[in-house]
Amino acid sequence: MGSQKVEKYLHDKSISLNDTNIAEQFQKLESFYINKLWNQLSELAQQLVNDSNFVSAIDLNEFYDSFIKDFEHRIHPLKLVQLIIPIAENKFKKEEKQAAFDFLKKFENVVKNDARAMTRLISGEIHLYLLDLNENGQCKEMDLVRNMIGETEERLNRLLEVGPVHTAFYKVSAAYQRHVGDYTAYYVEALRYLGCEDLENLKMTEREEYALLLCVAALLGEGVYNFGELLAHPILEALMGGPKEWIVNALYALNAGDWNEFDKFKGKLQDEAVDISANMKLIEEKLRLLCLMEMAARHPPKQRNLSFANIAKTAHLEEDQVELLVMKALANDLIKGHIDQISQIVNITWVQPRALSSEQITAIETRLNEWRVEVNKKEKLMEENASDIIIACK
Repeated sequence: MGSQKVEKYLHDKSISLNDTNIAEQFQKLESFYINKLWNQLSELAQQLVNDSNFVSAIDLNEFYDSFIKDFEHRIHPLKLVQLIIPIAENKFKKEEKQAAFDFLKKFENVVKNDARAMTRLISGEIHLYLLDLNENGQCKEMDLVRNMIGETEERLNRLLEVGPVHTAFYKVSAAYQRHVGDYTAYYVEALRYLGCEDLENLKMTEREEYALLLCVAALLGEGVYNFGELLAHPILEALMGGPKEWIVNALYALNAGDWNEFDKFKGKLQDEAVDISANMKLIEEKLRLLCLMEMAARHPPKQRNLSFANIAKTAHLEEDQVELLVMKALANDLIKGHIDQISQIVNITWVQPRALSSEQITAIETRLNEWRVEVNKKEKLMEENASDIIIACK
């Protein structure tokens, strides 16, 4: 494509569009193109293809064919991929699905020698496959997506720096885990994604959805016992003050091993989702394990001899079920210790470290203050008796 044709396309758009702001953007593009400012040109083009107002005002296919295609070979591979993915997504939304897949595929040879660009490109392909559903709402190419997720994760692990490539992969990986109903994996991948993503890039509806899904995944995820990271994450602020705030409070109660407080939310939880209602026994079992962990964590290390009766009362189960509960906690590496069946005592020597809520941190602070008081008392006692000790030594 000749430069004159590109300049004519950009100029025509700058004088024909009714939206003065978008017209001004085309003037900037024309200026950057004429002056061969390829970096500024690619950055502005990337901003525009992600701008909903710009996308609705022009034909993105024409924007690529008449403009981007001319200088794409001058753009850094990763920037090129970040530029063409929104164009492919736009094709997909316009029901040009196969054209969207073909469009991305053709760039594989272009960026194959750049690890970050290639990884980002495949993540873009995975995203489209996850949107391509059959009449039952299932991904048409689930086996392909599963393999692509595994291969792309291997590529990702070879990258040295965490950046937008990781963000994009964790997002599609979380979407895949949600699609297959793996709550445990979704919990991990969604938190990874949100750990890389700037929440300002997400609409409020998206934040609310992630927050709600993460709360459900925390409840139902097998082996998920550490909720502190989620409870401390700003994503949950999207639910605070709204109709779903209660589910955050339910998670706080679960994390604290507070049976009575959690019990207040059972009805709402069962009404929230079929999966929660069907798995309430699993959630209660998780709550019992957290009750045990919290009991142990709140005792000083040398005073963690918990009676069967006390555990049964706190965890709301019969005393003859306490041993089984403790064995499950031991098997899941939530605690370490041993059971004294004769004395009906559980001696806990270690509790799995967890990210703590502010309330749990306050409890630790209280214990530290109590310890400091005891140390000061002993120090004062030694000072008072020091003269007697010296005389005795003489």
